Amino acid sequence: MKKPKLLLSLLLLTAAGTYAQVGVGTTNPQGIFNVDGGKDNASSGTPTTAQQANDLVVLSTGNVGIGTTSPLNKLVVKGTNNQPSAQNVDATNAILRVDGSSNHALDFGVLANSPYGAYIQSQNKTGATGLPLALNPSAGKVGIGTVDPSEALTVITSTNAADFGLFSNVTVPPTSDVMAAQIKLGHSKDWFTGIRSILPSGSANTGLLDLQLTTGTASSDNTQVARLTVKAVSGNVGIGTTNPNAKLDVRSDLKEVARFTSSKTLTDFAHIALGNDTGVWAKLAAGSGAFAIRNYTTDATVFYTDLATGSTGIGTASPSTKLEVDSGTANDSGFKMTKLTSLASTSSNASVAAIGVDSTGKVVPLGSSKRTDGVATNGTVDVAVSTFGCYQVTVSGSFGGYRTFTDQYIVSYANNFTVLSVKHINTVYSTSNGGTHEVLATSALNVANATLAPGHGIYNITFVCAGNTNVISAKALVNTEILSVKTQMMW
Repeated sequence: MKKPKLLLSLLLLTAAGTYAQVGVGTTNPQGIFNVDGGKDNASSGTPTTAQQANDLVVLSTGNVGIGTTSPLNKLVVKGTNNQPSAQNVDATNAILRVDGSSNHALDFGVLANSPYGAYIQSQNKTGATGLPLALNPSAGKVGIGTVDPSEALTVITSTNAADFGLFSNVTVPPTSDVMAAQIKLGHSKDWFTGIRSILPSGSANTGLLDLQLTTGTASSDNTQVARLTVKAVSGNVGIGTTNPNAKLDVRSDLKEVARFTSSKTLTDFAHIALGNDTGVWAKLAAGSGAFAIRNYTTDATVFYTDLATGSTGIGTASPSTKLEVDSGTANDSGFKMTKLTSLASTSSNASVAAIGVDSTGKVVPLGSSKRTDGVATNGTVDVAVSTFGCYQVTVSGSFGGYRTFTDQYIVSYANNFTVLSVKHINTVYSTSNGGTHEVLATSALNVANATLAPGHGIYNITFVCAGNTNVISAKALVNTEILSVKTQMMW
């Protein structure tokens, strides 16, 4: 027993004293310690790559090589390029595996297929589920698809569509909206803005997740407030609200809710287009101190306001007054007012209300212009008029079936006074042979009542000023038919 121990001690001392190399399975060690697992190294020279594949070597520099006899680093493990092993497989294609005490492992390898490169794979040797993996290389930067990451995490793909996935495992439908995932952007874990994926209540695993952009409050950015929300089901977008009720719902505590700015000029407005699938769209346009509503297709101006002068045009882009209406049709003002009470008799065949402005600035009806047709022979027609105003009254008819007449009068009613002025301005009495008979009737000025008889003596016309009930009465005499009585408001 003493002899073997003495011999071993002698060999070790001799080796230490002469810097001898120790070879196991080889008589040609490549370092201070060399194990040739396959015992296939040549007795001299450098082993081939195939022979080195089963070698372990320790060099005098302290470098250790596995699968190589010339390691250039403290530890070099050399193997065969291969693709990562599948999950739930105990064997490995990796060059180096770090095994844990359970069935989990971490594989390091070099890819055999394009685009080549290396991989680090967290491995589950007994299950098909992948395992977490954390990387923290030099300078804290991680590169995926690149050897030169410029940010803390740089992902570059070889295709046009780059994917980045961040998922939670929420499986129970929540009773209220919960955050499924969030990306934080900031200068510390307590001061950041965020991009959130929100799982609405009762919709677990449906894929319908709302999107939110959040920022911190003035007191602490760690308290996040949703600034923009996109609802998955409706597609509604909310700014300042997490429950938008329209495609775009903007809510603000400020008077100015939104601002749209463009460098376009007055003739090339910046605009917002509004419309649906049918019909004509509208442009809400603004620029250089003006606002307009335009036809989207033709760009014709429907409504225009000069914000500097306050002039407004309907149908025109160059209003010269506070309100100008251009109907685009000759002899048509394009202006109509409703809900104005007319003082015309309801028995007339047609009436047109005249309007004015009272002392309060309100637009009010002045009176009416009307026409009554088809008065019977020797009959009487009454025409009601306003308490004030100036009218042209026309009476036309026939006598004896072959003589026609047309008489005109000017009658003025003073406002709030029972005073009128009447002027008979013409008499045309025509016979069947073309002859005429003209005789002026008596005129009455500033009276309460006036009865005029045209010179041909076939009817009388009476004007009565009784305050709120002013009546013009035309009474046909013997064998006379009044065909029409017309009043036309002049002012």
